[in-house]
Amino acid sequence: MNLEQLDAQLASQLDQHHSLEAIDTMSEHAPARRLVWWGCQCAWSLWRPEPVAAEDDALRLIVRWVVEQSDERRIACESMAKTEAAAVTQSRWLLQAAVFSGGELRSSNSPIASPTPDVSGRYVNGFLQNLLAQTDPVERHRLAHSFVQLARQSLAHPLPEPSAPATALV
Repeated sequence: MNLEQLDAQLASQLDQHHSLEAIDTMSEHAPARRLVWWGCQCAWSLWRPEPVAAEDDALRLIVRWVVEQSDERRIACESMAKTEAAAVTQSRWLLQAAVFSGGELRSSNSPIASPTPDVSGRYVNGFLQNLLAQTDPVERHRLAHSFVQLARQSLAHPLPEPSAPATALV
């Protein structure tokens, strides 16, 4: 499914008030980088203007990966995801989505690059479902609808690039 078809499917599901199914559809069909960017947008829609500092730091690191998909950025995401800091809880899902976005990854401890599966959609879906689960049922429906609208916006607009101003990225 290409991005235009995905957007049309999401629009149809929104019209039918199937926001949760639309979240599943986006998570299954969108490319990893776009999924992770969408997850960041959803988090910011809930956590701004005062996100937990550790979660905000994790989101900044994730955005750096969205801008520049490199092994260095993926290793940094993996390192933060494995940290024992209790403050980084929910963003671990997005950190793992970046780590497991497919391709090979050379860990700092290994001279050999290891293949990683592209299971980023599952991690982003888990992240969003976790955010939704923390709200009451009425708010959950409104929030899921908002997340799908953000998904459609993320499909319509280009992803952030290294040349973009820093304020546009975070």
